[in-house]
Amino acid sequence: ALAGAMETSGVEVHVGGMSAWVEAGVFNASDTPAVSFGPGSIGDAHSVDESVPVEEIERAHGVLSSLIREFLS
Repeated sequence: ALAGAMETSGVEVHVGGMSAWVEAGVFNASDTPAVSFGPGSIGDAHSVDESVPVEEIERAHGVLSSLIREFLS
């Protein structure tokens, strides 16, 4: 569903691993499907100059809005 929402919003779908710990790993370990999705770069996360361009926040909002609309329909 997330991939479909990304495609609908014109966002490139990339499926891969991460070099950081996220809660999705806990869910996946208990056989509960989970993904990590959001704006910004993991390389900038929790750094002194951490920032996210407004355009990326707006794009993530569009994807999540599309996902919610699909889920609720």
